[in-house]
Amino acid sequence: MKFISAVLGWIVLLPLWRRLFKPTGAQVIFAIATGLVWIIVIAAVAGGSGGDKDTKEEVSGGQAPAAQATSKPRAPASTPLPDKSLSKVKAVAGAIAEAEDVRITLNEIVDPWASDNQFIQPEAGKRIVAFDVTIENIGKSGTHTTNPFNFKVTDVESFAYDPAFFGPEPSLDFIDLGSSEKTRGWVSFEVDSNTALAVLKYDPDIFTKSDIEFQFQ
Repeated sequence: MKFISAVLGWIVLLPLWRRLFKPTGAQVIFAIATGLVWIIVIAAVAGGSGGDKDTKEEVSGGQAPAAQATSKPRAPASTPLPDKSLSKVKAVAGAIAEAEDVRITLNEIVDPWASDNQFIQPEAGKRIVAFDVTIENIGKSGTHTTNPFNFKVTDVESFAYDPAFFGPEPSLDFIDLGSSEKTRGWVSFEVDSNTALAVLKYDPDIFTKSDIEFQFQ
């Protein structure tokens, strides 16, 4: 734009200059040459400054460059740990475990359980261990049939024991549980007197491998 203004100005002033000063032919040529040199210089300066301005505007988006913000590098998000399985928990009173839409609460552990009936006593070298449990169907549909013989106890020497036919009352019974229904009762085992228990296990579905385990070790 400055270059065009300079050319137009020179063209307008040239006739006026010749009329006022009536220069010779040589002076006219010299004046024209000198004017062209100045026009070229002005154009070069204007073009350079304009280019720098355009470049700066392109870089800054037409705005003054803002001070570069300094910030600490953001720490990578921590990887969430996998959820601990709810089907295997420590065997303590109040423990809750679940699998296959069945939830079991281990209300109380009695080890050993002593009967006040002289006719209900464990064999020599044995003791009775009893568990008060609540079984709940937490599925949205279907039924679950509780079965005390789906429980099993294993000791630290890997010996397994099925439920005994005697122990504290009321004992856990067979019952069909609908959604959100539950039942409670005792499950008892006759185990070796000197053995430590390892696991109390319940199989909620004989067609799957997902068992509920209360682990003593």
